[in-house]
Amino acid sequence: MSNTVVIDDVKEAERLLKEAIKLSALDPETGRIDLDLITTGYGSYERRLLTVMREEIRRMLNRANITNINWKKALEDFNEQSDVVSGYSKKYV
Repeated sequence: MSNTVVIDDVKEAERLLKEAIKLSALDPETGRIDLDLITTGYGSYERRLLTVMREEIRRMLNRANITNINWKKALEDFNEQSDVVSGYSKKYV
């Protein structure tokens, strides 16, 4: 190890940092780097999708005036009527 830093050292450190960020923060849904994946565990795309799903489930339950619920049945009903990717609802059950 040298006591001096040369340009090649800086370039390698920058490359390593970019690679580490790409490996830990690449959103598989969008292909973009999303640092929220590191801080929250969820990318911004996934959070938006969950928000849409949550609102749609609320609307569905309000329309049916449901006070007691079987969540598995509710998610099946949601998947049947929704254009949101059903794999996400299965992931969060």
